[in-house]
Amino acid sequence: MMDAQAGAGMAPNGIISAIIGVASTLEIVHPDAGLGEEYGEAFKVKSANLAGKHAAKVAGLPEKLHIRGTGEEYDTAQLVGDLGVILKDIGAPSVIGMMSFEEMLSAFEEGVSGFSGGPIMPPLGHITADLVISLRSLISNNGDKSKSADILRDIKKTQWLEPELAATGANTIARKVEQVRRGPITEIIITATEGMRANLIHNIAHRAYEELKSGKSLKEVVSEIDEERKEFVEKSCAQMLGSMTGHELEIKITKLTGGCRRDIPFVKEYYGFDTDADVELVVDGKKINLSGIAQNVIPDAIFNQKQDLLDVLPFATIPISELQLSGHTILYITIPSAVAAAMNLMDPKEAAKQSEAAASCTAAIPGAKPKAKEVAELAVRIVKDME
Repeated sequence: MMDAQAGAGMAPNGIISAIIGVASTLEIVHPDAGLGEEYGEAFKVKSANLAGKHAAKVAGLPEKLHIRGTGEEYDTAQLVGDLGVILKDIGAPSVIGMMSFEEMLSAFEEGVSGFSGGPIMPPLGHITADLVISLRSLISNNGDKSKSADILRDIKKTQWLEPELAATGANTIARKVEQVRRGPITEIIITATEGMRANLIHNIAHRAYEELKSGKSLKEVVSEIDEERKEFVEKSCAQMLGSMTGHELEIKITKLTGGCRRDIPFVKEYYGFDTDADVELVVDGKKINLSGIAQNVIPDAIFNQKQDLLDVLPFATIPISELQLSGHTILYITIPSAVAAAMNLMDPKEAAKQSEAAASCTAAIPGAKPKAKEVAELAVRIVKDME
């Protein structure tokens, strides 16, 4: 299964493969089948445990896994065996169900699955690690929601490439969930992330106001803020990847546009769909220029087995992936639009148009302009009501 994933260009997911392997095995061998005394105490160690042990070993998983924040320790073999039994018994899980299941496993700090635990900020639907962490911390803290919120807040601040955006994204989803049903988990997530969200909104709004008042154009303001965001991603990636690999890194994305393979206006305008990116790396003092990551460098590295490129590609692709997903939180576009409209410098429609055009990173996918217009119109209405 892991070979098949690699052959399809996917990063092999060891723990999912192990769990599915156990589920398949236990369709043949009864999950409660007894084992010889050499495997452990009778009636406590069963075929599911043994299958989990060998599946985890083949998948190269660590012997122990730990929940982010709480530090609770799980025996990997038993966890894989138990989850394999559950997967076997539930019948036919849906694709979305399996995606959600994979993301739940990202609550383990060893990073064995999914993206919800960071450091990359994925689309907002993938926040199930926050749910699992909130549940586990609520249980371990005897129902204390404030302590649980502190745990999640610390994780957001320390384990993500863009902490404030990651927190704001989770906050957005929790608020949407509360439109359907409120509960302790949504309360924990909102409490944990509210401060970072408020700080981000305040900083963008204050800067936009001061710079617009000084005479800068809206395009200049948004472009500068967005460029600084790109530089922050480059530096945070260099720091994180450098600490993981022991290399001294510098990362600079020198080109980030659309249309690397398709010559159509849509993908050229929104780079998130057909990204044409160039990256300049400095690895332990050695400069490496990677031109055309998707259409040139990756195919060359894989098909020609160029190990030197394969070794450094993650340093270039991870910051690009982070920026490709920028459409999840567009405050760098909506807030300056609202400030410009509220200051009566231009109408909401024009403010939204200029902000989206200037946000070369954040506007990775369509949809920001109508939202920015809506927010700007609301800002104008609020200002009028305050007079």
